[in-house]
Amino acid sequence: MYFGWKNNTLHADVVDILSENRFVWNTSEYIWQCNFSALKTYKKLNGNLLLRNDFVVPLNDPNWPKDTWGLNLGYVVGTLRMTKDKMKPDRRIELEKLGFVWDHVEYNYQRYLIALKTYKNSMETLFTHNAFVVPSNDPKWPEETWNLKIGAFVQRLRSRCEKLSPEYLQELDKLGFVWNVLKVEWKIKLTALKTYQMIHGNLSVPCEFVIPINDPNWPEEAWNLRLGKLRARRDNLSPEHRNDLDNLGFVWDELEYNWQCSLTALKTYQKIHGNLLIPNKFVVPTNDRQWPKDTWNIKLGLMVTNLRSNQSNLTPELRNALEKLGFV
Repeated sequence: MYFGWKNNTLHADVVDILSENRFVWNTSEYIWQCNFSALKTYKKLNGNLLLRNDFVVPLNDPNWPKDTWGLNLGYVVGTLRMTKDKMKPDRRIELEKLGFVWDHVEYNYQRYLIALKTYKNSMETLFTHNAFVVPSNDPKWPEETWNLKIGAFVQRLRSRCEKLSPEYLQELDKLGFVWNVLKVEWKIKLTALKTYQMIHGNLSVPCEFVIPINDPNWPEEAWNLRLGKLRARRDNLSPEHRNDLDNLGFVWDELEYNWQCSLTALKTYQKIHGNLLIPNKFVVPTNDRQWPKDTWNIKLGLMVTNLRSNQSNLTPELRNALEKLGFV
């Protein structure tokens, strides 16, 4: 029948009847038209042709032409890429006009780029965790990005930045890609320290202090940061980083800092009251301009009691400083 139709020997009425019933005269052309129709529909629905390798056109979906239902379009795309050199020129031109991605490497890069843009729109940053994977079946993420290991991809980009094309580098820079993680992490720590100082009035950060999660007082990128570990890592810090902390007023020796604050509180009490006869329950008031901010909320009465009961443990320097004040 096919040859009869092709050679124009089949009766016209037969041809008309069969055509009205959607008879497929040219299987190869029919398959091509179905595939191309599916690709056009995918692009219309998703804005690109970066479909997953396992993508199958859904059944009974009115958004898709009926002839494409159940079509393994991901497999079709892979086959088209492999047969590019054997393809008819007119078909290749049609695909290129549609925006078909021939290069598998480019295809993957574009998928990851979409994922990075989505991540930034959601998180307002590209500072991703190394283990981050795009969730599947999440409508917030384009389907072609589901299950992509974004964290690992970002690590690869950083390690291979010298091998990336200028076009890729420019595209990633425009997106705000973080190339130097250590530099960004350090900026986050400095911002966290400034926030701590604003909240607590000092930079005497306890060793065990961890920035709370979901606290609007803190920058989101600093949540769960072990800020108190900075002091213990002093020897591992670069001179520039130590200088940054010194300029902020970071407290390296917490015991010495606490002692100096207590001594300042004693001097202030003496200046205000004319003596050091401090009641046992006296606590330095907060938000009182007569008192230095570093002394606010110090339990000065309890501290004085402890000093008197532990005189034998005081160093000569501390004892001398107290005696100069007239401490009884």
